[in-house]
Amino acid sequence: MKIGISILILMSFFSCRKDHYINESTPKISVYPNPFASNFFIKSEGIKMYDMTMYDKTGQVIITKNMMPSGIISFSFDSLSNGKYFIKIESEHISLFQPIIKQ
Repeated sequence: MKIGISILILMSFFSCRKDHYINESTPKISVYPNPFASNFFIKSEGIKMYDMTMYDKTGQVIITKNMMPSGIISFSFDSLSNGKYFIKIESEHISLFQPIIKQ
């Protein structure tokens, strides 16, 4: 597992459709603001998100959320140390792995 995380950490952004077909009606997932101070949001358009996992730079899991609804979801991390983290989001059409920075 650490090898897989290390490979993904080298990527600045990874997103792919599970069915490998992308067009203008492709569902979208956004993570903002990035960098964030204490809160960040995940916005999904036309898609239900199944899982969100946040990792630190060593690949340790910080938090996992399951079965999130579509729309805008807020996450609060006041006690989280400043630094670079990584978010993995799984949905019915998209797998997303993206860095996010806490300032």
